[in-house]
Amino acid sequence: MYVNEILLTEMGKVGKSEEESIPAYLPQVIPLKNSVGIYDIIFHVSNFKHTKGGLWDKIQIGTEKELNKQREKNLFLDSFLFGALTLIGLNHLGLFSLRRHDSSTFYFSLFCIFTAIRTVLTGEMFLDQKFPHFPWEIGSSH
Repeated sequence: MYVNEILLTEMGKVGKSEEESIPAYLPQVIPLKNSVGIYDIIFHVSNFKHTKGGLWDKIQIGTEKELNKQREKNLFLDSFLFGALTLIGLNHLGLFSLRRHDSSTFYFSLFCIFTAIRTVLTGEMFLDQKFPHFPWEIGSSH
């Protein structure tokens, strides 16, 4: 991302071929320091690894404090959902171990656990932020 012809941030590597490019997607808050208030924003995007190329979400403009607060709120929600769904999944896995003839609790536990994993792979991309070398092919379910 270039602002007024100055590189402010980059993710992965933009390339003209699949071999040259490195895929990445991480939501970020990027402060803009310009007293004039006029910005020329340019994004360089290449796509060779995903069917939905380009910017996946809208660009939000606001104060750094507001944007960080919104991001923290989203991270909290993702973390809460991950924890709650994991606990529900483990609880139902325990119920299945007590009553093996009822397979619906097993399938529900798998559903909860896989949904919990999906919450940290999408949205604010919590897992990709904590483990930056996490394989792109696994985490790019956006």
